Amino acid sequence: YLIEFDPSDGPSQFYRQKRDICEADPVTVTAGATVTVDDQLVPTGVLTGQLRTAEGAPLEYVYVTARDTERGDWSGGTTDSEGRYRLHVRPGRYVVSFQPIPGSYQEQYIPGKLDSDDAERFEVRADEETVADDVVLPVGSLSGKFLDQAGEPVSKVGVTIYTANGSYVTYGRTNANGVFRMPTLLAGSYRVGFEIKNYFQYFRGKLSLEDADTVEVRGGESTRITERRLGTGSVRITAVDAVTGEPVNNFCVQDVCGSGSVTVDGLPKGKHDLYVYTKHGTYHAKELVGVRVGAGKTTERTVKLRPAAVITTTVVDAATGQPVAGVCVAAFRPKQAKLLDGYAYCSNRNGRVRVGLLDTAEYRLFVNPQDPTYGRQWVGPNGGTGDEREAAVISAKVGETVTAPQIKLDRAGTISGRVTDAATGDPIENAWISVLTAHPGVGVTDAVTDAAGRYTLERLGPYEWP
Repeated sequence: YLIEFDPSDGPSQFYRQKRDICEADPVTVTAGATVTVDDQLVPTGVLTGQLRTAEGAPLEYVYVTARDTERGDWSGGTTDSEGRYRLHVRPGRYVVSFQPIPGSYQEQYIPGKLDSDDAERFEVRADEETVADDVVLPVGSLSGKFLDQAGEPVSKVGVTIYTANGSYVTYGRTNANGVFRMPTLLAGSYRVGFEIKNYFQYFRGKLSLEDADTVEVRGGESTRITERRLGTGSVRITAVDAVTGEPVNNFCVQDVCGSGSVTVDGLPKGKHDLYVYTKHGTYHAKELVGVRVGAGKTTERTVKLRPAAVITTTVVDAATGQPVAGVCVAAFRPKQAKLLDGYAYCSNRNGRVRVGLLDTAEYRLFVNPQDPTYGRQWVGPNGGTGDEREAAVISAKVGETVTAPQIKLDRAGTISGRVTDAATGDPIENAWISVLTAHPGVGVTDAVTDAAGRYTLERLGPYEWP
């Protein structure tokens, strides 16, 4: 079991004195036994303050949030009838925000800022009070029109409001007359984005949020803008093999696919970054940066794609021989294996898997089944192994597809153990344990020891692991 404690006036914590459930020490309960679980509350400080309207009246019953800028901890509470709040938080540096406009989710950050980047960092120490007061910014409105190239209104255009630093504020759409209106915005500088079918443009006539002009909203005033849809053009990409110069079949530009050449239509004028790739990983992908598009014109570009090697195989249940879907495979050169955050190549319903975008080299395959009942493995010549040195060596060559030995999945087991100081015998906490011994050190962490020095490596095939 994992145990959580929720003090009425402080942040929750997990056994033993852990911030997050992922870090909690597990408690084992056996039949007929009583387990005593004692803990101690972590030290806290207090964030307190008073919020007032621009006229000086208390800001009653609004929700206040404090976020730790380094650890991600947060705490929240509501102001009372005098606009005062009081939050018990762990020691750290916090930004404090609240939502002063009824019916709006827009936040104001103390003192008087529109997003967290500009907010003051309040240092909270254990058993001490830190004061963070604020006055609500005045409120104005922002409205405008979106027109096409001929000056006619365009309806159902998505309109997104951002702070000057690019933080999301609110969203709306143009009506039948091309008009949008944001009736309540805190006074300050904003950027405005427009979503038209499959692309965005930003006020005034920009293709990126960073380049957009800022719009100033003033308290008690209505700011109006007009945006005209950018003219559009096309890009025709011709792809050829970088070695042979022959046309490349079945490649894609963004989400448009074809053979020999691909045309992407409806791009607004200006510079675009385009992503060119093949569906089956037979060529290395390439990004075309800064392709200039002219209104009413077609830009021609030829791209040389570097051929890649591909390894293909099938995945089956070792006991039944039936194909297994959702089994992910990675190819590693010697002593370079690591546990990945994500896997690009996984088996289909027929157990088929293609591992692509490889260079000419010798590889070994590491298998990570998504079904936890199956164990990880290195692919051996005839079944799984836990030792990279015993894995089958697959020689890959660019421009070619090579077949690896069939992947035979066995059921998963675990390795558990304890790490102690060799001299004193004391347990070692937070030691990293891995079955992937990438040179010159251990690969990405697979398990971490707890306060008693214990660890468990899970989802391993039933083999000998180094």
